[in-house]
Order: sequence, then structure tokens, then C-alpha cells
Amino acid sequence: MATTKTSIDSISIRHRLEYVLLKGVETLLLRLPLRMVETLGRSLGSLVWLIFPVRWEVVFTNLSKMLPGLTQREKYILTHRIYRHHGYELFTYLTLSGNEMRDRIRCSAVIRGKKCLDQALTLGR
Repeated sequence: MATTKTSIDSISIRHRLEYVLLKGVETLLLRLPLRMVETLGRSLGSLVWLIFPVRWEVVFTNLSKMLPGLTQREKYILTHRIYRHHGYELFTYLTLSGNEMRDRIRCSAVIRGKKCLDQALTLGR
């Protein structure tokens, strides 16, 4: 069975530029407080919804099928909320790769049963 290796030379310039842009955004986001990252993500979602509504018709049609009792206005508002949520998720996801995320989680997480957790960690579980 022959294996194929992906050569760095086979990666297009466009993909390289997209990667550099994404890593740049990630680096900037890691320097910001988590609340600001979340707000920027939601704002990006609103911007995409307003200016570049990718798959807007699909989302709206699916909502119409799933929730036929909603008015047009309610579906419109829900569609906007979906876009905002996706922007929030994207920016939050980009911050997961940073070393600071562990500290962010420690600061914001509420751990119940910490004693049990510590015991499990001690036992290698």
C-alpha cells in the first residue's frame, strides 16, 4: 500500500495566505480579555449576517420547516442570533489553542466535587 505525502509545495498561495491571516487573528485574540473576544465574535456574526449573508436562505428555509409557527419577523431575528452565535463560537474556538486558555478556564470555571476530581487525578484517571 503506497502512502502519499502532502508536500508543502502543493499548498496553494491562497491557502497559505488564509492560514497566515487566521494565525494573525488568533494571535490578536489571545491578547484580549475573553469577554472582548466573545463580543467581537458576536459582532463579526452580525457583520456577516448584514453584509455577506452566507447560506441565509438555507437557514431561513430550515427554520420555516422546523418552526412553522414563527412569524417572518421571529425567523429573521432568530437567523440573526444564529449568525451571532457562530461568530462567537469561531472567535472563542480560536482562543483555545493558546497557553492562556488553561488560566482562563481556571478563573471562570466552577468545579463541584473538587475533592473527587483531585483523587481521580492522583489515581491517573
